[in-house]
Amino acid sequence: MEQQVGGILRLKASGSAVLGRIDQGEISASQSRQSDVVVGEDGLVRPRWAMRTEAMTRYYDDEWGVPKWEDAQVFRILSLLILQAGLFWGSTLGRADELADLMCGLDPVEVARLSGAEVDALVVNPQMIRNGRKLRAIVNNAQVLQDWDVGLAELVWSFQPTDTPRPMNQDEVPLESPESAALARALKARGFVFVGPRICYSLFQCIGVVDTNLVGTHRRGASGLWASDGTRLADRAPVDVPAPAGVRPESGEEDGFSAA
Repeated sequence: MEQQVGGILRLKASGSAVLGRIDQGEISASQSRQSDVVVGEDGLVRPRWAMRTEAMTRYYDDEWGVPKWEDAQVFRILSLLILQAGLFWGSTLGRADELADLMCGLDPVEVARLSGAEVDALVVNPQMIRNGRKLRAIVNNAQVLQDWDVGLAELVWSFQPTDTPRPMNQDEVPLESPESAALARALKARGFVFVGPRICYSLFQCIGVVDTNLVGTHRRGASGLWASDGTRLADRAPVDVPAPAGVRPESGEEDGFSAA
């Protein structure tokens, strides 16, 4: 069943995930401008931030919130979020491949081998986000990860909540949560740096640990992990959850070193 709410098409269902698609004429241009969603020429409803650039739209449609189960995938996203800290939302995710290519593909094994001179060269590279503290934090995290007795993805997913938010607008999207604060503490205890609760919550959003897609947007429920009421569809280990239909699997606040 459908209900128009403040320029957003709200889709109601029970016991299953919901994907939203509506015709262009169903939300007026004035309503769309006043809300946090935009209806694309393809008729798909997206949050306004996902329409900033074509690259951001592709990222939102193809990767945003798609569950990532591999350590290298999680490390890559976490590193991009560290680079993004203090910048506008999506400033690194929209050019993820470009930034990753400058830093060994953000492969944790390769990043761990970077020398101080190589990091110094990255700091002055005009194509890189030139923040030495962030770059050195990523190298540090890659190095300490090599000695862990647990996988990064396993650790992150162990903090998945039993419910996910159901935001109707961007103001209702949390910046952090008790689970993200707990993950930040766990990461710091294992030697990671530049990983505060907000960065950890952004990681949750990016890799599907939570679903903060606005209700009515076409990606809401696309991970296949959440019911329309925000509860988990099943209590299963990540490796047991099949890739959601219609979603391509990935082929991929200023938080300081002691951020709370």
